[in-house]
Amino acid sequence: MRETFEDLPHADRTPRLRTVTGFLSLLAALTLAVALGAQIIDLVRREQFSALEFVSYFSIQFAFISFVGLLLTGLAGFSGRRDTPKVASVRSFLALNALAVIITHTTLFSQSPANASGSMTALAWPDLVFHLIIPGYLVVDWIFNPLRARIPRWVPFASLLYPLGWIVGAFVVGQVTEWYVNPRLDPVNAVSPALTAVYLGGIALTLGMMALAVLMVNRIHYRLVPANLFDS
Repeated sequence: MRETFEDLPHADRTPRLRTVTGFLSLLAALTLAVALGAQIIDLVRREQFSALEFVSYFSIQFAFISFVGLLLTGLAGFSGRRDTPKVASVRSFLALNALAVIITHTTLFSQSPANASGSMTALAWPDLVFHLIIPGYLVVDWIFNPLRARIPRWVPFASLLYPLGWIVGAFVVGQVTEWYVNPRLDPVNAVSPALTAVYLGGIALTLGMMALAVLMVNRIHYRLVPANLFDS
């Protein structure tokens, strides 16, 4: 009789790939912590730090979320044969919103404390970490690490609630405080409110397509790696 997966020798051993990606995730979390600390210290030193404004930026919020997510998923990578559905769902959330950061940054729509300050002395390397290095790692990990269980279909689409909620929240805060985290969200000062609306709509449509792509990657991994079939 053919041996089942559970009958194979060392079936319970944590795959080396999971150990490596777990270590890389913890390293990424440490890099985020250092970058966040460096930017806060720099802003305080230049007397331009406001806690409320600092955490209002999408990329900064996502950096804090990513720090926690990378710690949890990194530690999970040192045990088990693959990500559980819950851990895989967290990784899908991080990957999708990492794409949101990359898209807005590369299309010049994003704002961060450094570029909003208008100071040439502002640290540049933390922005590189927040907008490209860590988001890029999260996307690459999702694409090339197949050792995870199948996630529910609704998870990637539910993850879209965060960036969409941030846009609504930023607009409401701007209406109340007259300070907009991104000037393009200000209907009074925006060069073209209609163009801004079209741009935001384009981003929302793109993210919807990215959510579908995130789900498809997970389904491809689920089919290509037979071991995933046992724990899903």
